[in-house]
Amino acid sequence: MDKNKRSNWNDFKEILDQHHITRLYHFTDRDNLESIIKNGGLYSWADCSEKGIKIPKQGGGDTSRSLDRRDGLQHYAQFECYNVMYTKSQLSS
Repeated sequence: MDKNKRSNWNDFKEILDQHHITRLYHFTDRDNLESIIKNGGLYSWADCSEKGIKIPKQGGGDTSRSLDRRDGLQHYAQFECYNVMYTKSQLSS
């Protein structure tokens, strides 16, 4: 298994497939792109901290990280997904 994948990555893939989600979006400051590429992808803020990866322009703040810890989400990168379908007439209006 790829050392950078979570052991339960396939569970996430199944959920995406079930809901026909084909794209995920991660919004970040452009100053973070070099680090993302250099380090081989996206990591959660907690994983970055553990790996010594500096996030040039980190999103969120102390409250956000506290809530992540409370909910056990500190080791997950946040994504947005959109599964919106428009008809041709909706797009032209």
